Amino acid sequence: MTLPVPYFVYGVIKVDDVEQVGATVAVSTEETTTIAGGVYQVNIQDVATDGGLVTVTATYNGYSTEDSFTLDLSDPFKELDLNIITIIEGFSIYGNKLLTIYGSKPLTIYG
Repeated sequence: MTLPVPYFVYGVIKVDDVEQVGATVAVSTEETTTIAGGVYQVNIQDVATDGGLVTVTATYNGYSTEDSFTLDLSDPFKELDLNIITIIEGFSIYGNKLLTIYGSKPLTIYG
């Protein structure tokens, strides 16, 4: 599982729509941390194959998100921006007060 040339995945990591310094970005065993502006870059040459599915995971303070793409060597770079959501806000079912939900577990609403 290796590519004949370096292949870079890069982008911006946001937490609740704000660029985040110090978020961890991982592709398989390759890992990096975001710098100013939430910017990251990681070389996945040693952990990917042409035509293979690549999953990028961003983590910050126990929250995470991920996205995948099919690697195509005809373009030696892939831009992938991610936004980690930690707060979901909306209106409650009974009333008009603002509802804030904290946590990393999925929320299921039955009606």
